[in-house]
Amino acid sequence: MKDYSTALSYYKRALETRQQSLPSNHPQLIKTYHDMATTYKSLCRYSDALSCLHKALEIQEETLSTDHRDLTTTWHDLGLVYFEVMDYSNAVTYVQKSVDVRERLLSSTDFQLGTVFSDIGLVYKTIGDYTKASSYYEKALRILKIHLPDTDHTITIIHNNIAGLYLTLGSYSTALLYYKNVLEIREQSLPPNDLDLATTNNNIADTHGNLAQVLFLLHQYEEATEHAKQAVNIVIDAFENDHPTSVMFANRFQQCSEGLRLILSTKWY
Repeated sequence: MKDYSTALSYYKRALETRQQSLPSNHPQLIKTYHDMATTYKSLCRYSDALSCLHKALEIQEETLSTDHRDLTTTWHDLGLVYFEVMDYSNAVTYVQKSVDVRERLLSSTDFQLGTVFSDIGLVYKTIGDYTKASSYYEKALRILKIHLPDTDHTITIIHNNIAGLYLTLGSYSTALLYYKNVLEIREQSLPPNDLDLATTNNNIADTHGNLAQVLFLLHQYEEATEHAKQAVNIVIDAFENDHPTSVMFANRFQQCSEGLRLILSTKWY
């Protein structure tokens, strides 16, 4: 476990020394402010993190061009801290500024660009702008798949987020495709130890549950019921029958089964 308090004490001493010996706009001050902001963020002291980042930004705006790469880092970091304190207006403003400049500066397949696309996708998802969120997530996915294996956790999370967005937007067929990708990746990524296996199995159950939900909405009741049943079997192996997770998946299975029963009775008559 990192000793953030000790690190913070060191950075404060370094800042005092540098403020006494360096010009007020020296680059080393920027680095120290960034180091302090990172530490404050790790300690969940977000107002202090914002203060340090704004001090770094003030120096950068005096000394750097408006399209300098270092500025994009500070904007991005500010946006993420504002996101943590649920100031979504500022979060969007700063992360979007970072994205806009990085798109001009970086290669269209740069790994860093994929990361910031994913971050701004999360911001737009949180504020309910699902169309922009899905667009940025898809851009992130295209780039990150170049640099990461298909079974990487980041790839899985983005697939899952995109699927959820399309589900919310009512694009069930597209959501279904992405959820199937999630299931395939998770089933290929079973970890070697039991502790991680339990987490992965729970994620697989969750994906089966999501597939059941989408298939139910697409009136594909038989397949929906099968996925819901698999989800129930997995969670019952992991939890007690009356555990909230088990109950949730059992209810979903019952819903799908009822849908299948109704459709079959309609066909019979």
